[in-house]
Amino acid sequence: MRRRWDFGWAIKDLVHYARAPTYWTIWKLLLPSFLHGPSIHEREKRHKGISNSSLQGLRGIAAAIVFHRHLLMSFSKFPDYGHGVDKTIELGLANRWIHQLPFLRLIYSGGAMVQIFFIVSGYTQSLKPLQLMQREQWDAVHKSLSSAIFRRGFRLFLPTLAAAMLIAVSVWLGMYEWGSKFRNTWFEEDPNQLSRERTLSSQAWVTFQSFKGLLDVWNWDEYSPHFNPHMWTIAVEFRCSLAVQFTLLGLSMAQPVPRVMILTGMIWYCHDHGRWDCVCFLGGLFLANINVTCRLRTGGETCHLGPRYPARPGWEGGSKVKTILGSVVFLAGLYLMGYPKKDGLYTPGYRKMASYTPDNWVDHRFWSAWGAFFVVASITNAPVLACLFENSLFQYLGKISYAMYLVHGPVLHMIAFVFVPMAWLVTGKENIVYRVLGFEVATCFVTIPILVWTADLFWRFVDVPCGDFTFWLKTKIWVA
Repeated sequence: MRRRWDFGWAIKDLVHYARAPTYWTIWKLLLPSFLHGPSIHEREKRHKGISNSSLQGLRGIAAAIVFHRHLLMSFSKFPDYGHGVDKTIELGLANRWIHQLPFLRLIYSGGAMVQIFFIVSGYTQSLKPLQLMQREQWDAVHKSLSSAIFRRGFRLFLPTLAAAMLIAVSVWLGMYEWGSKFRNTWFEEDPNQLSRERTLSSQAWVTFQSFKGLLDVWNWDEYSPHFNPHMWTIAVEFRCSLAVQFTLLGLSMAQPVPRVMILTGMIWYCHDHGRWDCVCFLGGLFLANINVTCRLRTGGETCHLGPRYPARPGWEGGSKVKTILGSVVFLAGLYLMGYPKKDGLYTPGYRKMASYTPDNWVDHRFWSAWGAFFVVASITNAPVLACLFENSLFQYLGKISYAMYLVHGPVLHMIAFVFVPMAWLVTGKENIVYRVLGFEVATCFVTIPILVWTADLFWRFVDVPCGDFTFWLKTKIWVA
């Protein structure tokens, strides 16, 4: 039965709440979704969007860490360096903080979280088609891949375009100028690239011209749009998603063992050419294929693969060996993901690793990619580890993760860059204690609540309706 698009749940909410008193209408619409009634929770369930809840939680954590890194990088360059790399002369950084040690520095290692995004995306996009392949439901495989390829661009770029237009309006209104003097890191190459135009239409047109660069599937270089450089991953996500879908289509009729062998060869080919993005996406596909084929636990439930692939005795539950091995692999992955972005060759604990980086790879990309692969592999195969990411907080962050990724740039410009200096006026910043105190007060009590609230609104009123529209459009033009 086809689902009829009803112009988005956001419009439905507006119609429903219009019957209530005005103050209650506004209050209900602006409340975060986790404070709403059962109807909103039903909508959340409909748009769960990811088969493996533990990976949804992991994605939510990764999005929060990316925001944390961008926030810190706006005021200091220490997140790029590991513990023990003395940069006192060049940058005034001794880099002796405890949070710069391996494992601990993951709380702001946003670069490694990009690899997590890509591997999780490759995994989740592949899971359903692979399950259908194992059940030998070939018509369903074709329909699933065709639908995924058609909808992917809309799902990625419609919310991104909406976020770009909101940024254009904010820049034109002068809201970005509030904290413009703190644009000392992400915008140092071109401080005028967010210049304010004379008319709103001109501002929107300039922003749209920058947005169009994300649609260029022929250019595999990293493209950072002027209105929000953080969105460079959207174009990579689209190109590599197509690569995953085409790979699945090409290998759909292959037997399980040849499929794994061919997929391994493709990953090695991308690895040999330094295509770290394709390696991550195809690595997620590889993990999903292994887990489905071997009847391992994916998404907290058993995959019934049909009579050709009977369940093996003892394969359903966890074991001590699996838990111990998964924990070791998980910790190894976290350690590798902590590889610093700069001067890894001189960082204690990572010096030897840097010498083994392939010539056509950037060192931090290489080790972070392997670390992310180990983390996702361990979580999808060890139930004990998976449970750590299935609590309600991480699941909520996972649901709003894409919205958070799209709006955290404007929140930094209009909120963080204003309230952190205001907090320093109260606490002072003569020494590191006062400086950190002011930063944490502004971040924890102002920036983070506004970020979550803004991301929640964007998720409900932009991201979810875009998904509904995409599904409706498919039902209108699909033959079956």
